Amino acid sequence: MKKIKEITLFTNGDSNDLSVFSNVPYFFAQTLISKGIKVNRVDIGISKKMENPIFLKSKPSNVRIQI
Repeated sequence: MKKIKEITLFTNGDSNDLSVFSNVPYFFAQTLISKGIKVNRVDIGISKKMENPIFLKSKPSNVRIQI
């Protein structure tokens, strides 16, 4: 059986942060690292800059976008 050498971990929040939603991604990544697996962490959560109504799927009715 082939041994996994590297994995990309996609999370909705920073998996380096122990306080992020139930801390499961943090401990999962730490366990993989302790087993010698390289972990590429990718935070797919919305950043504060992206919370602008222009980027949200359901924008408030009082926001007008001019192009």
